[in-house]
Amino acid sequence: MIKNRKLSRAISDLGWRQFRTLLDGIAEKYGRDFRVIDRWEATSQTCSCCGFKGGKLDLSIRQWECLSCGSKHDRDTNAAINILVAPWACLLRRSCANGDEKRTWRQV
Repeated sequence: MIKNRKLSRAISDLGWRQFRTLLDGIAEKYGRDFRVIDRWEATSQTCSCCGFKGGKLDLSIRQWECLSCGSKHDRDTNAAINILVAPWACLLRRSCANGDEKRTWRQV
């Protein structure tokens, strides 16, 4: 059924939905926190300190420095922090000092 172009996407989406439902149930059973964020959220490209969003980074760049606040980040650690604070991001993050969102990241 996956080879059928019209049904394959619906079947795959249903599989992921069921997987997510199972994970949610297991997390609730063991008292864990289960979070779902937008699939297109730029978690590794957003500064976890100030919320500055830079341009697209190549996957080969593993560490970078925020041009707004100057903090240095490991790409994976920064993404994990951003996922943890995603529901409260608008409350916890302060705006960029100069508001210039067009700049890109500087590789460390």
